[in-house]
This record gives sequence, structure tokens and C-alpha cells, in this order.
Amino acid sequence: MGRAISDSTTSEVLVRLNRRFEPDELREMVVLQKEFKIFSSKHTLRQSFALLGIVPADRSERERWYRFLDKLYTYKSDLQGVNGHDRVVKALADAFEAAQPSPVYFIVHQASEDDRIVVTSGRPIIFSLVNYSIVSIPTTPSRVARERAATSHGSEARRRRSECFGRRRRCEHCISRSRPRANLFRCRSLLRRPRAKYGATPLGVDWSCQATQSLRFVQLLKICDFSAAISLNDVGCGCGALCALLAVRHPECEIDYLGIDLSKAMISRARRRFSTPGHRFVVGKVSPRLADYSVASGIMNVNVGYPRAVWEGFIATMLRGLRHTSRRGFGVNFVSEMMIAEATAAQSKVGLYCTDPEPWIRYCEDELGCAVEMLDNYGMKEFTLLARCKHGLAE
Repeated sequence: MGRAISDSTTSEVLVRLNRRFEPDELREMVVLQKEFKIFSSKHTLRQSFALLGIVPADRSERERWYRFLDKLYTYKSDLQGVNGHDRVVKALADAFEAAQPSPVYFIVHQASEDDRIVVTSGRPIIFSLVNYSIVSIPTTPSRVARERAATSHGSEARRRRSECFGRRRRCEHCISRSRPRANLFRCRSLLRRPRAKYGATPLGVDWSCQATQSLRFVQLLKICDFSAAISLNDVGCGCGALCALLAVRHPECEIDYLGIDLSKAMISRARRRFSTPGHRFVVGKVSPRLADYSVASGIMNVNVGYPRAVWEGFIATMLRGLRHTSRRGFGVNFVSEMMIAEATAAQSKVGLYCTDPEPWIRYCEDELGCAVEMLDNYGMKEFTLLARCKHGLAE
């Protein structure tokens, strides 16, 4: 996309965009848009794409990608009075909020032919019968853009030198050109700032997708009644990401939060991030206290090399622990609804545990004495179980 990002990065982000908004991901994107309004006037494309993990793998290219997205505000579009950035946001929002949602496909075209961002509909993939919303972005090959920039810069430099010679004194531009080492050190300092600024956040590390993590939290928290003060155990809390979502979605509720995780490093990071009253973190496998509610996101889903029967015994033990440390109920999630080939490939890579909901619903009802509600309509290949204790105190 011209001087903004390299040609290889352009190819990479186009692949990431089109995979994220392809038909197989459409249901998930519709739910995310409905729940969080990811694409709206409240969020920039920089924020939205970072949230969805649509960033170059090369960290040195990420800030250039973000600058390119910001630059879209200066682009024209096929809608009168709408800049390029807002046109892309509108196209994505319209596609995912329509009565018949459509996937979105990103392409590029020669800026010399049309310098506007253009949105159409059609079938950009010749072997597919699916209709897409097509977003076409004007671009110039990076080599051509650099040559033009060099020519322009050379002409401007010659003009300045000519003016200075006529005045028999040097302007600020020429003076700065005479101090290349000082400028070099200044540029190095500027290049370090993005890494320092984003290194410990989703913008600076390669998180898979913060948006889907938040969507999982939203489902799990449906077990809780936030109309009054509550206590909450977060088993497998990681770096405490749930705290941030609670602060945004339930700021009016007084929550006595306890995060539990096996990783000392993660607990240490969580304490640094959320060292406020009402937030505590401990290292451990299970909660050391009885709370109103407990949630556990993802801790059942990665089988680290055990036979399936052994892993399911671990899951049963974890569910029993959640029941005994929860007065009113607990929420857990599992991977589900995967095609056999897809599940086989995933399991061979990371030991992904996939299951039907029925066995664990029966276990929670028959063995743990809970009334169970299953949620599976939030666009992801998984389900959430909300287990409400039938008795006031855990047994």
C-alpha cells in the first residue's frame, strides 16, 4: 500500500482480513458486532483491527500498519462527504448488521486509476457462489511510491539549496542536513517509542483475538446477578483480563473478585495491572474460598498429552471443585461443533479437547445437584454451561 507498508505486509494483512471476515467466521462476527459494536463511530479501525488480531506478524510493521489505517481519514470514498476510513467502518457495520449478513472481502486497485475507496458487492472468489461485500482500497506499489518520493524530495532539496545560495545563508533544512548523526540518533529514539508503548498490551504482543475472549466472558458472566454486591472466583484467571471487562460492563456493582491461576508469572502480572481494592490474586489450582459465583474460561479445553479418560477425570474433579466453592452457581466453557477433520487437525497440534454438551450437563445435574443452562448461540465453535446450585450453600 505504497510507502505506508511494504508489499509483503500488504499481502499478509489482506489474507488476515479476508480470513477473519470469510463465510465460516460470519456468524461469530455478527455476534461480536451486536454485542460490542466493534465497527462504529466509537472505534477507529486501528482499535477494531487490533481487538480482532488483524495485525502483521512482524512487530516492526505493526505501527506502520496502524499509521496506514489512520491515514485512511485522508482518503476519498465512493460516498459523497464520507472519508475512506469511515467508509470502511460503514461497509463492515452494514455487512454484519444487515438482515441477511454478508462476508466481506478486501482487495486493492491502482490509485492512478481511481484514488477512492470503493465498496461493491459480488463474488470475488470465482469458485464460490457466496456474495460478498467487496472493499477495494487504492494503492501504489511500494517501489513506485519510493521512487516518486525520492524524486519529489530531490527536487525540493535542490530548490532549497538554490534559495539558500541566493541569500548566502543556510536555512534550517540545510543545517539539519549537515548533522546526519544527530538526526540518526533522534530517529532511533522515535522508533523505540512504539515498542515501549505497546510492548505489554494487546497492541504490542500477538494476541490471537481479544474480542472473542471478551465474548466468552460475557457468556460466563450470565451466571451472575449483578443487581447486588457479589463475590466471584475466576479460576484460570491468567493476567486478570476479566477484571477489565467487569469494570466496563458492571461498574455499578460491588464485586469481591479473586483470581486463581497456576502460573506465578501471570499472577504477578495480574497484581501489577489490577492492584485495587476488591481485586485479589493467588497461585493455585482451585479457589481457597467459598464465593457466590465461580467462572472458568478455557481451562478444560487443552489436553496436555493425557488419555481422554484421564483428562475427563480431571474435568470432573474441576467441576466438583467449582461446585464446592460456589454458593449460587458457576460457569464453564468447552470446545464443540467442530467438523471431524478440523477437530482431528486441532487435536494433533495442541491436544484440543472437543466434546458434546450432554455428558457434562448430566454430570452437573446428577452428580453436583445443579440446574444447567447451555449457551451455544454466540457464534463460536464452543458452548458455555451455566450451573445454578439448587441449594443455598455448596455441599
